[in-house]
Amino acid sequence: MDSTILVVEDDAHLREVITEALSDEGFTVYQANDGERALERLETMAPDLVLSDVRMPRLTGIELAERLKQRRDPIPIVRMSANANAPLGGGAMFLAKPFSLDDLVALVARVLDRSARSRSDSSRHLALAL
Repeated sequence: MDSTILVVEDDAHLREVITEALSDEGFTVYQANDGERALERLETMAPDLVLSDVRMPRLTGIELAERLKQRRDPIPIVRMSANANAPLGGGAMFLAKPFSLDDLVALVARVLDRSARSRSDSSRHLALAL
């Protein structure tokens, strides 16, 4: 697979486990330890997906998602939390902690597939409009 994922997680061990699992599946994975660092990374890269913890210091996953929505080309985001009642915002994709690595990989594949189909449909509509 040639998709790029940014993992934003303040727990270093979990961030490494997620990165290794996704790398083993062929994804290119970058890391950030909080939302502020994620925004810095996003200045020089455009991942296909952001996996973000909800509760982090400096800039939460909710705040990060709001900033990502403001981009001209929004990046899909999956929020992760051990709190099933965490405020996620409308239409948010969510992965409850703890999760199995198989569930993580399956969700990432579904989100990336859906995102790719959406971009393909948009390109077709644009071509038809021209």
